[in-house]
Amino acid sequence: MSLTKVEPRLAAEIERLEREGATMPISVLIQISPEEPLPETTTYHALAAHLTRRLPAIMERLNAAGFAGTISDNVLASSLEASLSPRQILAIIDLPAVKRVIWNRLDENVTC
Repeated sequence: MSLTKVEPRLAAEIERLEREGATMPISVLIQISPEEPLPETTTYHALAAHLTRRLPAIMERLNAAGFAGTISDNVLASSLEASLSPRQILAIIDLPAVKRVIWNRLDENVTC
């Protein structure tokens, strides 16, 4: 399966975990691709509706891959946040609704 929609560092981590047979969850952000280009002046409600329309296909795949956690939405960023196993990430990356999967590294220290 192609990992082109997955951030390179996350893709390397997925490959490492798969080699080791590990199933530990990874905190990720799932960027949602629009069904059609959204206008620049899109309202919050239109963004929320867009996310709601794209969610069922993603949840169907995640549930089939054994997902039992929670998903938080970030309407303004048109993304979802979840802790997924490598298998669950691989289950959704080929969906048209998924634009990109990024490692959610909130615990990383960043200095300028």
